Amino acid sequence: MTAIESWFYKPDEKILSILGQVYVTSVLRGKPKKSVLVLTNERLYQKGIVFYRTQTGRLQKSKGSKVVEVKNITMTSITETDSVAVMAMSVLLVILGTIGHISAALSGSEKFGILSGIGVIVGLLFMLVSLVTRRKLFVIDYPDGSILTYARWYTETELSQFQEAINLAIEEYI
Repeated sequence: MTAIESWFYKPDEKILSILGQVYVTSVLRGKPKKSVLVLTNERLYQKGIVFYRTQTGRLQKSKGSKVVEVKNITMTSITETDSVAVMAMSVLLVILGTIGHISAALSGSEKFGILSGIGVIVGLLFMLVSLVTRRKLFVIDYPDGSILTYARWYTETELSQFQEAINLAIEEYI
């Protein structure tokens, strides 16, 4: 029995695909830096860095594991997340700063013009931060939740092959 097979609930489970093969050693040592997903003919196991959505929808990560039966998987996807609130606030700052800057120029108020100019700069910086912190996630949905991991940790080929393996495994149950 291999170290990965020790994760399995049943000894007769067969490995169909592994996403994150290069991270297995760090997960086995108990010092994961990434996430390993192992698809068997019966279950999908995730070990290492595991993501959760909080009640407010924020993404949190911690060291842990998740397991879901293949027959319960409903969908896989690759999605991009960004902070809508930060982007909305930055657009608002730029608009208000621009309006303030124009009205300061018309009224001759130098102090108000400087403050509104700072507002525009801060708004543009928030926009830049919002664009840079976008995250691409690999998502595997099931009725009680999702298995999430950063898509950037794997190559596009690895992700597409793993998605295909999941789809084939699901078809075995249909």
